[in-house]
Amino acid sequence: MNLRDSDQKFGTSKLFVYTYCSTITLGVILLPYVGSEEIRSAWLKVILAVIPYLILLGLFHLTLKKQERGDLIEVFREKTLAIIHIPVILYLFISAVATCRWGIETLLIIVNSYLLTNTSAWIIVGYFLFIIFFSIIYGIEAIAKFLVTLFIMDIVIFITVIFLFFTEDFKWIYIPPVLSVDTMTFLKSSISDMSRYAGVVALLGFFPYMKNDVPFLKVSTISLLFVMITFSMVAIVVLGTFGFDQALTLLSPLTTLIQSVTEGTGIFERLDLIFLTIWLVSFYKISVIQIWFTSFLLKKLIPPLKKKDIMTKLLVVVSLFFLVILTPGYVNLDLTLQNMNLILYSFLVPSILCIFLIASKRGESQ
Repeated sequence: MNLRDSDQKFGTSKLFVYTYCSTITLGVILLPYVGSEEIRSAWLKVILAVIPYLILLGLFHLTLKKQERGDLIEVFREKTLAIIHIPVILYLFISAVATCRWGIETLLIIVNSYLLTNTSAWIIVGYFLFIIFFSIIYGIEAIAKFLVTLFIMDIVIFITVIFLFFTEDFKWIYIPPVLSVDTMTFLKSSISDMSRYAGVVALLGFFPYMKNDVPFLKVSTISLLFVMITFSMVAIVVLGTFGFDQALTLLSPLTTLIQSVTEGTGIFERLDLIFLTIWLVSFYKISVIQIWFTSFLLKKLIPPLKKKDIMTKLLVVVSLFFLVILTPGYVNLDLTLQNMNLILYSFLVPSILCIFLIASKRGESQ
């Protein structure tokens, strides 16, 4: 069965959850880890880094209002020459593939480190992408319903983080930001914090299926601010518990924190495994969104593929499998260029696209 991304329009609750789930997972598991860069002011930079993406949401709102059509990429394709729109859509597609590949590699590292230490990479990645494929073939309608149903998992993570503020190991002395590092280090770590919101770009795939009367700007802003609050709370609680130097040495600070506060507590001794399970479900949700969005971009890049929906999604999933398995890993390398590209892909290019559509006349095309 294939729902083929049907014509059903989605309302407020699905927009809120889609926005939240498209962004939250990787930031939560890795915060405030930023590749051995400066993290003393991580919680403050995470708060400030949301501002550009709030501006982007405003541009989305104005563009939707001006064009009165949800499919902004299709409108852009109609209004520009092929020599313009093909490179733009191709760049968005390649960046989406790179983002999914990076995310799946991070999943592989977490699973190998905490759960299945002796399991081959191709088994973990293959099984994960197999499930993803049979999720996305049902289309955005099934995905949206699924996200709303399992949103409770994200609430559990949020409540868990609040609980961690009251452990005896938490010390507020580590929280005031220290801005005494050199300028380049500060800027590199700021880029890393801003890139945590890159998942918002997947809203471009959601717009065609959104009801016209949905208060988009209000709902998406509240959702993104909820993400920002979660990020800042995670950064504060990790820094307050481990301090600056120790936090930088941890693969997943929040997971390590859960392990430390539940050690030797009877039936809750392995509460960290429950947390990891919840995180894996959360990661599955963001992967469904981002991989479906990648297939959405591929169909925009090659319009005839719209008639071969299942084959398009299979092509994306299989390509990601071989990219992860056959290409060198880079999660533990300097991610500055990766993070800069994430910002270009998720903020700068969509902003320019929106400004162009706002400035152009409705219905005018090349």
